[in-house]
Amino acid sequence: MKNFLNYNNPKTFRSLLFLSSFLFCLAGCKGGEKKPSVVKENYFEASEDAKLATINSLSSTDVYGRSFGEGDVTSSDRKVGMFYFIWHGEHVQNGIFNVTELKKTNPEALWDINADPTISRTSDFHYFSEPLYGYYCSDDPWVITRHVELLTMMGVDYISFDLTNFALYEKNSAAIFDVLLKYQAQGWKIPLVTSILNGTSVEANHDQRIASYYNTFYKDPKYDSLWLRDPETNKPIITISIDQYYDKLPLEVRQNIKFYNTIWPYDEGQTTYDDLSWLDWEYPQTEYINSKGTLMNVSVAQHCDGSFGTSVNPEMNKYPSKNRGRGYNYETKKNESENAFKGTNLETQWSNVFNSERGIDEVFVTGWNEWIAYKLPYASLHPGVDNPPYDKNTTVDFCDTCDEEYSRDLEMTKGGYGDNFYLQNTRLTRKFKSSNIVKYFGSYATQNLRNYDWQNARTYEDFVGDAMERNFARADKSGVFYTNNTNRNDIASTKVSNDKNNLYIQIQTKDNIVIDETTNNNLNLLLSVDGSNAADWNGYNFILNTEPMTAPEGTTDISAFKPNSFEHEEVGRATYVRNGNTISLCIPLTSLGLTSDDFTIDFKVADGISDPSDIMNYYIDGDSAPIGRLNYRYNSTHR
Repeated sequence: MKNFLNYNNPKTFRSLLFLSSFLFCLAGCKGGEKKPSVVKENYFEASEDAKLATINSLSSTDVYGRSFGEGDVTSSDRKVGMFYFIWHGEHVQNGIFNVTELKKTNPEALWDINADPTISRTSDFHYFSEPLYGYYCSDDPWVITRHVELLTMMGVDYISFDLTNFALYEKNSAAIFDVLLKYQAQGWKIPLVTSILNGTSVEANHDQRIASYYNTFYKDPKYDSLWLRDPETNKPIITISIDQYYDKLPLEVRQNIKFYNTIWPYDEGQTTYDDLSWLDWEYPQTEYINSKGTLMNVSVAQHCDGSFGTSVNPEMNKYPSKNRGRGYNYETKKNESENAFKGTNLETQWSNVFNSERGIDEVFVTGWNEWIAYKLPYASLHPGVDNPPYDKNTTVDFCDTCDEEYSRDLEMTKGGYGDNFYLQNTRLTRKFKSSNIVKYFGSYATQNLRNYDWQNARTYEDFVGDAMERNFARADKSGVFYTNNTNRNDIASTKVSNDKNNLYIQIQTKDNIVIDETTNNNLNLLLSVDGSNAADWNGYNFILNTEPMTAPEGTTDISAFKPNSFEHEEVGRATYVRNGNTISLCIPLTSLGLTSDDFTIDFKVADGISDPSDIMNYYIDGDSAPIGRLNYRYNSTHR
């Protein structure tokens, strides 16, 4: 009889070697035995609260190569607030007008006060650019969920609603509160809420608006856990112009709310009240001392002329301007358009926080998602200017935002600056809260892939419920709806450990895992190996699971990216076991180019990404843990 197993055949030998490795990974080492770890300098145990540990373990690198990594962000006493706008879908009624697009396609209409109103309507809102999530409504739960996740991962402690423009937006407020409560109940350190509930001098009944918002929300115990509170009185904080409105408010409101005083950019610094500056035209920015410590405002750009349109309209931008755009250089005192997407203005504003001799306790950032401004004649925005060098009644102007250079939002754009400002402010926020070098231990444990509840592993958690279907009206309520049904698997957590030979990763989803046999985007695992000289795509060296894992047990591909391309080729195989809502993987370290068990990797899990070769889709589609260009960091532990 012919010997079936020919041990002299190299192909047979490789097959047996792989089979033995496969069986070893399935069996593990006594169900996940944990070995003692080596003590390393600057290494710490991660927080026992997995959600806090997750935020502390984030990392990313932006398109300019600016990186951030681990930090003890969540235990910091320093606070970061964010100006947040809830007016989208309430004022845009006559179509979508986009300044950046009109500058390219029809600048004549853009700067014509009498332009065709279907192209660029005067006295109507214009977007400075298109948001990554489209021209959304502020009560779209799909968008709100992503905002809450993004700001939570950034480390924002509170958001301040802009309620300075007559309307109270109760419907939008309630929708945002519901999402915040949902993720607060899951245990996340979500941003708390306050409001700048300021009016203008022409609003005779503004005190009634303040009382109305108080009665609608602040008296309802449902929302008690959401309020930003004064550290001395524990009362919820609302910011108003105290001299104008405080004495007119009902006694109940004055007794139950701690009022801070609104500082406008043209005001002359500290008052006798607790002040909050939402935008500062001074440089360096003013340091305000209040009940919460020393506060400083930082902003993406500053409209020191009183309007940004003076720097963009060709009729006006040939004259000197005090405006500081996104690329403003404080040394040369010039706006450098080539640096606008790099955010040199914001970077320098933050440097004043770090260089403060007194020390800053709180930073208020302007802002997240303003997006729109009225197209108006210059005279409407500058009534005190009598003789400008252009016709003030026919020259078009925009006040608080105009185009991609002269605007002050961090939220991501579709095209344009993309996620540059989100990642930049996340990096600077983390630096503000955790300036020391911190690394968190991994877990040295050999895992049994058939064990569906690994105990001896680092755990990284994700928002549960963020993988949701979208079906919501566009802001102009024109009958256009935004839809997205890429929500296939809702990632709940990822567990990681290693031994001297393998990296073990276990992915758990909210419900049983669904595999689409027709696609290659089923629970992809993207890995970046620190110090690797291998080719990369957006910093990632490897991608796993591009083959649909249809069998309950087997192997899946480990593929390496080709230089500066999403194209990849297989370099190894990982063993997996899939059961219910869990998939466990055993990845040989050698397949990742690792020759020892002392390593650091950044990674993410992504499912249902419609076009995985576009990094911005990781903010949009399916579920990405963590969201967008963020990663989890894992430091190996070895004997």
